[in-house]
Amino acid sequence: MQRKMAVVAAVYLLGGLVLMILLGPERAVLPVFALFLLVGIGQFFWFRCPNCGKLAFIREGGWSSPFVGTHCRHCGNEY
Repeated sequence: MQRKMAVVAAVYLLGGLVLMILLGPERAVLPVFALFLLVGIGQFFWFRCPNCGKLAFIREGGWSSPFVGTHCRHCGNEY
């Protein structure tokens, strides 16, 4: 799960940068916004515990964290 989170973060950051370089700041607004929406909505489907189905980046108190760890915070099983 940590590797998946790092890959998505790198694609998100580098993808936006590459779009800005290739298209220029004026023409890259919509593609960068689309990338933002794709990653923003996709994280709720991609980062779920395979055992209990809860979100891996939500802590017990409801706070969001970019650090997913190796075990689920909800059920305690490994990802």
